[in-house]
Amino acid sequence: MTTKFCKFLIALLLLALPEQVLAALNFVSGSTDRVDYGSAAVFDNIATSTRNSQLTAMGWVYATSFADGRTIVSKFRNGNSGWVCRLFGATGDLNFQIFRTVNFTYTTTDAPVATNTWTFVACVADLTATNVGHIYTGTLTSLVKERSYSGTATAGSGNVTDDSARSLFAGNGDRAAIIDGWPGRVAWVGVWDRALSLGEVRDQQFHPHKTSGNILFSHLGFNGTGAQADWSGFKNNGTVTGATLAPHVPLGAPFTGASAGESEGLAYNPFKMDRMLAIRDSFDSSPLVLARRLKFYF
Repeated sequence: MTTKFCKFLIALLLLALPEQVLAALNFVSGSTDRVDYGSAAVFDNIATSTRNSQLTAMGWVYATSFADGRTIVSKFRNGNSGWVCRLFGATGDLNFQIFRTVNFTYTTTDAPVATNTWTFVACVADLTATNVGHIYTGTLTSLVKERSYSGTATAGSGNVTDDSARSLFAGNGDRAAIIDGWPGRVAWVGVWDRALSLGEVRDQQFHPHKTSGNILFSHLGFNGTGAQADWSGFKNNGTVTGATLAPHVPLGAPFTGASAGESEGLAYNPFKMDRMLAIRDSFDSSPLVLARRLKFYF
């Protein structure tokens, strides 16, 4: 049996094996549904001067309705400590808040979230001398841009309140009680302990990936409703309460393998695709192998 034939059989076997598809988690609006990533030290007091005084939180989300306070990602106790990125009102606006002596509060006025549409949301804070915040959003067909804010938008002042006792949640927050389940799906969340630039945020939109300062990187639903893996390197895996599996955001390969014209349900594991490409390339000793491999991704 030739080496090439053996490789061909291996490739067929890999295709036949059950695969783990990328999925998302669905949350019930106003419920206790959530993913709890815990209160590890790496999550504590991200925006304080003991760290970088900077924070970036991002996610791909799909809302089926609007209600005030429904939360994408947070580590807070309302009016007390921490930070939160969430819906504001019932019209698709967003609120980003950090609790300090004078609270950091940015609220959009241009309703950047639409129902039944995948939206990429990024909340960025720089509490250094720059002392500024940003809310960026985009969709599957529009590049991330900065939103418009209410006249009361402020980065605040003074010390950021200690949040070490709070857990980091995806899909909910702790507004005196855990009652702000996101109204729909969350596919991915990422948190950085620095302020990413607009260019860096745009670089994450269609190809989420780890960069410097990343402290949480999680594809919700990848492990079903079991432990939600944190691929940041810190391994603070999340525990699911209530949320159920749903289709993942239909981004193109290599993120999910589904093209823009395909159903969300066709998304498949990009790590398997990487193995398949490696096997394909092993048949070819040409120096152009690397160029062809890179062409697939870019």
